[in-house]
Amino acid sequence: MTVEPPGAPSVATPWSAPPAGATVRAADLEAHLQALRLQGRREAARACLRELLERAGEVPGQAVTTPAGRWLQQLLAAHDERWWARLDGRRCRLRRRGPDDLAFVRRLWAAPHFMERFNALAPPLPSDDQALRQILAHEQAALSGRSRSLHWVIEGCDGAAFGVASLADIQPAHRRAEFLVGVHEPPYAGAAAEATLLAADFAFGVLHLRKLVALVPAHNRASLEGAEHIGFRREGLLQGHVLHQGQPVDLVALALMAGDPGAVEAQRRVRRRLLGAAQLAPASVSVMPERPTAPAPTP
Repeated sequence: MTVEPPGAPSVATPWSAPPAGATVRAADLEAHLQALRLQGRREAARACLRELLERAGEVPGQAVTTPAGRWLQQLLAAHDERWWARLDGRRCRLRRRGPDDLAFVRRLWAAPHFMERFNALAPPLPSDDQALRQILAHEQAALSGRSRSLHWVIEGCDGAAFGVASLADIQPAHRRAEFLVGVHEPPYAGAAAEATLLAADFAFGVLHLRKLVALVPAHNRASLEGAEHIGFRREGLLQGHVLHQGQPVDLVALALMAGDPGAVEAQRRVRRRLLGAAQLAPASVSVMPERPTAPAPTP
C-alpha cells in the first residue's frame, strides 16, 4: 500500500477504503477518521485502520515491517477506546467532556467563586452556542497525542455533574502535564480530592507521566491547601507571572511526582479517608500513543 504524506487536498466524506495497491492519502484518511470521531463512531474508525493494516500486509497489534504500517499502527493505538473510557471512583467518576455538556460548562464559567478556584485566568467562552458546541465536539473527538490535552466532567455515580478536571499541555517527551480541577456545589466533602486521585491514576498509570504541575494564584489559599493535602509539593513562586484584568498575579508552582514517597503517603491517607479499604486501581497501557507521523511515499 502507498501512503502519501500530508499536503494534498483532503475531504472528510465520502471516503472508502481504496482497492488493494491503490494510494491512500494521509490527509484524506485523517480527515475521514476525524469525521467518524465527531460522529461518535470510534469503533468504525478502528475498523477502518485495521482493514488498511491488513491490506498493507500487517497484523494489527503485532510488529510492523513498513513505514506505512508503523503510521497506521500508531493511529490505531491513538484510537484505542481507553483514551475515552470513563474513570470510575467510589463516589464520583470522570468522563470526557463533550457538546452535550454545553449548558453545564456555561453554568460553571458563570460562577465567579468556582472560576476563582478552578482557573481565574481562563478566557471567556464564545457567546454563540453553536461555536461553543463545535469547540466541545472537537475537544471530545481529539486524539490526546495531537491536542496535548484531556478534559473531563466530574459527576456523581447518579450522573449529576458537579465539576471539571483537565490535563493540559501534555508533554510526552518530558512525561509531564499541567493539572486543573474544580468542583461546584459538590455532593460530598472530598469530591475534588477523589477526582484528583482518579486523574492522577490515569496520568501516571495509563499515560505514564512522571509529573503533574499545578500553577495556582498565590492568593488562592484554599486551592493551595487542597493541592498540598493530596501530595503536591511547592516548587517556587512565579512573581507577576500573568496579567489578570490588567494586574500582575503571582503564581505558586506545585508538582505531584510519580513515586514520590511523601505524595504516595499523602494519597494513601486521602484514599483511606475517602474510600476506606478500597483502592482506586489505575488501568495500564504499554505506551503513551505517539503523535502519528505519516511516512514518505512508498515506491
